[in-house]
Amino acid sequence: MKYAPKNRCLSVLRTDSWTQKSLNAFQYRTVYYSPESGESQALFYEFINQDGSWLLNNAYY
Repeated sequence: MKYAPKNRCLSVLRTDSWTQKSLNAFQYRTVYYSPESGESQALFYEFINQDGSWLLNNAYY
């Protein structure tokens, strides 16, 4: 985020768009919000299950 202060934490506005890509993988979107600047930004997270543990496979805009 261009105008959000780098020394302040962001708030989670919502998590949505949950999809199960396969039996061992899912993804969702998280929207972050800066109360100081009013900006928001969405990131997608993808997790996979390997050997019984859920691992972050990818995070992208």
